[in-house]
Order: sequence, then C-alpha cells, then structure tokens
Amino acid sequence: MSKSILDAALDYRHQGYRPIPVDKNSKKPSISNWPSFKPTDETLSQFFDPDGNLGLLTCEGLVDVDLDVPEARQLAPDFLPDSSWRHGREGALSSHYFYQSPRCTTRKFRDPIDGTMLVELRADGCQTVVPPSVHPSGEQLVQEREGVPSRTPSDQLSTQVSRLAAATLLSIHFPKKGSRHNATNALVGGLLRGGWSEQDVNFFMNAVCRAAKDEEWLTVIGKRGWYALTHDRRIRYKPNEIVSVKIFSVGLFIIVGKVPFSGLAQNFVLTHSQIRRFIDKNTRPFIAKIFRPDKTRRKAKSEPSGHVKMWVSF
Repeated sequence: MSKSILDAALDYRHQGYRPIPVDKNSKKPSISNWPSFKPTDETLSQFFDPDGNLGLLTCEGLVDVDLDVPEARQLAPDFLPDSSWRHGREGALSSHYFYQSPRCTTRKFRDPIDGTMLVELRADGCQTVVPPSVHPSGEQLVQEREGVPSRTPSDQLSTQVSRLAAATLLSIHFPKKGSRHNATNALVGGLLRGGWSEQDVNFFMNAVCRAAKDEEWLTVIGKRGWYALTHDRRIRYKPNEIVSVKIFSVGLFIIVGKVPFSGLAQNFVLTHSQIRRFIDKNTRPFIAKIFRPDKTRRKAKSEPSGHVKMWVSF
C-alpha cells in the first residue's frame, strides 16, 4: 500500500527536504508563497490535502534533471551520472534524476524549431512533483530508486546535461538517409575543432546515431578505424547493422550486465588490458562481448576485471 500524501510529506521533511502542497492531479502549488514555505510537522496537515499532490523544493543543493521527451530518457544513461534517486510513471519511466549538487543553476533546453521542452536542470528554487502524487495524465508517479541523491559536482552535472540536451535535439532532427553521412562528418569535424577529444566525439556520435536508429553510425566508425561500444545485446539480429559491421570492417563490443551504467563503466576500465589484448589478436570485423567478473572472482578480489569473448567473427 502506498503512503498517504501527508505521510510522504512528513518523510521528506524528516530527510531534510522542503515539501510543497500541490493541487490534485496537477503540477501547480496550492499556495502562493511556496518558494518560502517552511512547514513544521504540526502544521503540515493544515496544508496538504489527502487527495492533493506533493512537490519538493529544489534548494540547498537538491537538483532534479527532468527528461521531458522519450529521446532524452533513452539517452540519459549514456550522459547522466548514475542516480540513486529516480522516479517516473508508466508513460515516462525514469523521467526524473535527482542529485545533490550545490551551486548548480537552473537551465532549460528547448527544441528551437517548435519550442518543445527537451531537458530541464531544475535547481535553486524550482518545484518538482514527486511520488506518491498523480501526474496530470492520470498516471501514478512511481519511485524507481529511493537512495540518497548522488553527490555530483555542479560543473560536471551542467556539462553532462548540456550534452544530453544536444544529443536529444540531434537524434530528433537527424537527417534523412542520403544526407546523414555528410552531416555526421561535418558534426564530427566541428566538435573536434571545438576542442572535444576524439574519445568524447566518438562516444557522443555513437549515442546520437543509436538514438536516431541510424546504422550509419557504424559506417562512420568503420571508416575512421575506431572501435564501437554498445549495450544493445540484440544488435547481432539487426540486419542493417550487421551489414555495416561487415562492409565497413567494424570492431564492435557489447557491454553485458544487468547493473547500473556506472558499474558497467567501471568494469570496462578494469577490463581495459584484456580488451587491448583481444584487439591485438583479432582482426575486424567482429562482434565481441565484455562480461563482468563472476561471483567467485568478485568475492576473491575487491576490484576484479571482467573478460572478453568473441561472439561473431566474419
């Protein structure tokens, strides 16, 4: 059974957060002075309607990354630091990532073509509706992770949210087939001239092209002699991608594991020497898997490496 709005407000307050009363099935605060609202346990019941919603004030370092469109939610694990506090709803799972990031400032990213909100970095006095509230669509908000918000430096979080917004915009308006290759080359060149590292450009373009469902990302990687990383275990069964892997001689690694993306990234770093040896021994094109260490190795060592295994050799 889910908590009542009042019980949830009390819990949030005891954790050091500022609960805000919100109208039923709405995002609108039910009081006019909500930015300065500081209730006590005794007065909470006077303000929170049992049938109303509940918001939190983003203040004192608490920030919310609000992912307004499906493309942003798809790309978020590629760009955002892992978050131990996340919520969403059936129609928009993992649409809010919370962090503890002092000195962060609010930023909003819209589609310049139609004005659609893409991503918001909500800090310094914003308000976000939280579980167990009901979204205006009628869907129940669900807490997906309930830990303490991950502490993240404000400059890092701002940079990653900006890159997520850029990738989201590009994936939405990715050129049609026939012009993608030239557009991709122009973008890669522009990012490199703008001071991005080759590694960052590779990562960014991989994410954009996957989100845009464009197999040409493999074409670009193959022509540049790079190696590709993906978390898509079904890519072996996608004919267009397989053709691109073979024709353009791509070395493709699939990162395997049902753990947070930060855990997969750590395993990739710890397994780097095995990956290098695998590359030295095997000629492209191929598809290989990067596995996490098994339970025995994880118990025996504090930071064990994983292993690499060939999946498909062409």
